[in-house]
Amino acid sequence: MRGTGSTTADDSGLPTGRTGPARALARRADGPTGTVVGLHGWQGAVAAVAHAVGTNACGHHSATPYLTLPAHPGGTHLLVTLVVLSADPDMNDDPHARGSGTRVRVAVAGEVEIRFPDGTRERVP
Repeated sequence: MRGTGSTTADDSGLPTGRTGPARALARRADGPTGTVVGLHGWQGAVAAVAHAVGTNACGHHSATPYLTLPAHPGGTHLLVTLVVLSADPDMNDDPHARGSGTRVRVAVAGEVEIRFPDGTRERVP
């Protein structure tokens, strides 16, 4: 199983990549950053960044952050993933900052509630 974040692309050079537990980011030198954070169900995930040259229409150099589970655990497996594309300098230097304060609650019936740091709530039945 694989979940990807937003690709960043740039003509001036290869975006840098950073990873942490169940999170990865790809950052352009001028700030725009794509991040993927496994909020639920990604235990044991491998975080990485795929780099490419000459394959993206938005820039010669590109990078995509992604998470991979080594194997499907079987049956139904719910994954909740936060994907962010931003140029906010306060968020872009640390892959751990992106998920900080974002909370997930999964009900037995499978309903998911996500609470963001600003208090916004999203529910998925």
